[in-house]
Amino acid sequence: MSKWENVEIGSSGLKIADGNYSAKYPRSEEFIVEGVPFIRANNFKNKTIQDEDMYFISPEKHAELKKGHVLPNDVLITTRGNIGEVAIVPKRHNDSNINAQIVLLRSYGNFHPLYLLHVLGSNLVKEQLPKLTTGTALKQLPVKNLKKIKIPLPPLPTQQKIAAILDEADKLRQLNKQLIAKYEALSQSLFLEMFGDYIHDKNSKKKIEDIASFIDYRGKTPERVDNGVPLISAKCVRPGYFDKTRLDFISKETYSKVMTRGYPKVGDVLFTTEGATLGYTCRIPNGFKDFAVGQRLITLQVNENYNAITLDYMLNSDTLQFEIFKQATGSAAKGIRSAKFAKILIPVPPLLLQNLFAQRIQVIEQQKAQAQQALAKSEDLFNSLLQRTFKTIDT
Repeated sequence: MSKWENVEIGSSGLKIADGNYSAKYPRSEEFIVEGVPFIRANNFKNKTIQDEDMYFISPEKHAELKKGHVLPNDVLITTRGNIGEVAIVPKRHNDSNINAQIVLLRSYGNFHPLYLLHVLGSNLVKEQLPKLTTGTALKQLPVKNLKKIKIPLPPLPTQQKIAAILDEADKLRQLNKQLIAKYEALSQSLFLEMFGDYIHDKNSKKKIEDIASFIDYRGKTPERVDNGVPLISAKCVRPGYFDKTRLDFISKETYSKVMTRGYPKVGDVLFTTEGATLGYTCRIPNGFKDFAVGQRLITLQVNENYNAITLDYMLNSDTLQFEIFKQATGSAAKGIRSAKFAKILIPVPPLLLQNLFAQRIQVIEQQKAQAQQALAKSEDLFNSLLQRTFKTIDT
């Protein structure tokens, strides 16, 4: 395969415009219930625009804000906050508007829109962003810097072929994501159906320390090794699932020193106590024998009056999450002390009901796990195709 020309998008013939309207930017009172959609980064989902939580402006305000009028197949990219998220404008959003966090890119024939969408969302572009972003507290990608991003420019027929292949692979990813979302919604519905009354019943609550014992590690950061005893850290705890790919390892000698406060076991509930993952919970999955749990985590071992699966879902409920964050302290990185966490009140439904919930939820979780495996495979396929597509490009 011959190498393609690598061009800066600012000199590639694309129209590039943002929604930074300075003093003309809509004030809060100028947003209305119905009108011209005012697209924000919140509306990006699965590389398209979702209408949930959409803001609207009047046709008069829209006419005043001329820079950010979008057309179908315009590619949008976020330039503030979570920089580099991309979406393509669907037909229903013809002549909508964009806010100051978004830049539109419009091709006049030299770029296939779907090719542009996928290349802007690829690692090829994401690896360029750190050097182009500015700011500390709030990162941003100025338009003048965005124009410096380099992307490959194959012939248009080649772009169309690449776009078709990547789009089919991406559709598979999105279908798996949608399936996982349905299982999560089903789990939440079952939880509320069975425990909704208990969540708001003060008489059915006890302190967390009354239904579970705590194991936490308070020593220095243990030294990692390439192979040894698995060490579970906070990065392994994702919302509702355990990420085995992020395990660390410590030596057997370190393991004997670390585990002085108790030994966690399969099925115990993990709770993250600080940082960006504060409040995340999941259960220790099967397949572990000897292992350690590191810093910023509490291992919860339930007593005979509570089911670990129910505890996991209880801690993830909106009510408990609100209480956890209310008790958290700190500015840069919020955290909750184990002593405060122990005193939080948690609903205690009848154990029979808890066990019934656990039986039902495990069936859903098995199906969700299969969907997650399928998603992982489709992610690998998509990323592999991206890598193979752009591996011939000069940097």
